[in-house]
Amino acid sequence: MLAARELNVDKLPESSRNWINEKLIYTHGYGITMNPVNGFTPEGLPTLILSNMPIQSTVPSIVVKRPEIYFGEANQYRRVREDAATGIQLPARPDEQSDVLRGQWRHPPRGFLRRFLIASDRGDLTKLPFSDDINRESRLLMRRNVRDRVAALAPFLTYDSDPYIVVGDDGRLSWIMDAFTTSDSYPYSRHYTLGNTFIDYMRNSVKVVIDAYDGTTTFYVF
Repeated sequence: MLAARELNVDKLPESSRNWINEKLIYTHGYGITMNPVNGFTPEGLPTLILSNMPIQSTVPSIVVKRPEIYFGEANQYRRVREDAATGIQLPARPDEQSDVLRGQWRHPPRGFLRRFLIASDRGDLTKLPFSDDINRESRLLMRRNVRDRVAALAPFLTYDSDPYIVVGDDGRLSWIMDAFTTSDSYPYSRHYTLGNTFIDYMRNSVKVVIDAYDGTTTFYVF
């Protein structure tokens, strides 16, 4: 069994509920826990394979090297800065990479007009366009909820509502979603109700893999 440690800013104390904390500091979850379904300690607790923060492993072949969860089930849009002082940081082991955002998925909110347009789209007109905490190194993360992300990329597919997280051989965390092709005109078949539509054909022909760190989304068709 695996459980992702996602971040819920709604659980912050009222004294900490401010724009800086919610949008710039508490930016991502961290790691997972893992245990066998049939293993228990003498006290009746789960026998954990992955636990603690930073993550510790009791199985040498299972190691999490990229524990940050920027994309997941509970994520809203966030702005982060590309520097070591941004976000919640934990002491890194010598073999861990520092938490610096890399990749083409970043959206730099440069220039007042660009800031204003982004703020208008995100419903944040009172803070984002005028904040001194947003600089040239800032990055905007959008569609961080994996369900919203895949639906925007391939709206013609039908998705399982329960994505699950896995650990890759490279130590990265990824979300996996089952996707289905459907039809309502398959010959000699009976119609069934799926949500608000009728279908008579469904095939689990696609697996979607979303990197929890940088949001890279890959569709595998079978």
